[in-house]
Amino acid sequence: MALLLLAACDSGGVIDQTIERGVRQSAVQACTAWIPQSEIALAAGVDPERLCGCAADRILEGKSASESADLTPSSSELRAAVAQCVVEVQTAEKGARR
Repeated sequence: MALLLLAACDSGGVIDQTIERGVRQSAVQACTAWIPQSEIALAAGVDPERLCGCAADRILEGKSASESADLTPSSSELRAAVAQCVVEVQTAEKGARR
């Protein structure tokens, strides 16, 4: 509740950015804990941190700080984001090797 009040007073400012960073960090941690059990991610052979960063960004995309503060990525949400990011990260990593 306090986070929502602070976010309302500082719309688009430092507090919003702090909330978003904290939520993103939590999403990345949840993802990296799940990755070893994910056949999709293991088969992709990509950097887990990069993959999870991408997935966290997908989950948070278009959400305000107050929406982000209430967000708890569900397993299905995380799986969908990881599936999207596998192709994106693989393409980027292949391009970097050339």
